[in-house]
Amino acid sequence: MIINILAVTMAREVYKEFAGLTASGCLVIDRDDELTALTPCCAAFVTYCDTSLCCKSCYGEADNEHLLPAQVAVPAPLINTVIPGRPRRRKKNKKKGS
Repeated sequence: MIINILAVTMAREVYKEFAGLTASGCLVIDRDDELTALTPCCAAFVTYCDTSLCCKSCYGEADNEHLLPAQVAVPAPLINTVIPGRPRRRKKNKKKGS
């Protein structure tokens, strides 16, 4: 048996709303029961530019899978999530009598 464990990196703000991944691997967030697929380039929402769908951050072209509602292919509980940044520092214990 082969076990494949997914690990996905995302911003802390996205983590709280993370619902899973689309079939193509884009992050899906859940905001008020509305599933939205974020763009693969910038993990941003989509908008219309002229007549095409594009990333709201870099204005690169986006696929139609980013239209509402998004389809979750892999649910969040099956995915290991990584949030980049510095780990929190532990408080050092002060010695008694110092």
